[in-house]
Amino acid sequence: MAQSSQPWAADSSLSSRWATASRLLAASGTTSKSGGGAQDLGRSRGGLTSKIHALVDDRGRPLCFLLTPGQAADCRHALALLQGVTFAHLIGDRGYDTDAIRDWCAEREIEAVIPSKRNRKVPIPHDRQAYQKRHRVENLFCRIKDFTRIVLRKCKTSCSYAGFISLAFALVNSQLCP
Repeated sequence: MAQSSQPWAADSSLSSRWATASRLLAASGTTSKSGGGAQDLGRSRGGLTSKIHALVDDRGRPLCFLLTPGQAADCRHALALLQGVTFAHLIGDRGYDTDAIRDWCAEREIEAVIPSKRNRKVPIPHDRQAYQKRHRVENLFCRIKDFTRIVLRKCKTSCSYAGFISLAFALVNSQLCP
């Protein structure tokens, strides 16, 4: 498919991002012994849950997402979401503070704006001014919480749940694009 004419999909086509996300979604199924299973459900403090990992542009518009079981660490799936996308800054919370992510950013000359975890022996400084823009990611998740079906995960399969998340992201995108 040719490059998308959308301004927010300038570097790589939207279809390739969704194809990558769907491949990751298919590959994220684990055996029931390790938790999760094919439905991306996992135990966490609140019971059976799923996590939505999203890649968001500088205006707060979703580019792609990935579903994982609730107990999965945030940092495990970050590099898979970042493949094929170019940007100058990677802004993330403490959950993404790993040496692997920082090394990946350094190889590509990307500034990692990630505060250090509290247990890191030598804290790594970050740009506090740039980190303030992370609220746009939180705003995106606040917007999709208006959709009860997503908040309560009323879908039985991860495929239908991912479809409703895609629909919610599309509606949010249409609200954010003038």
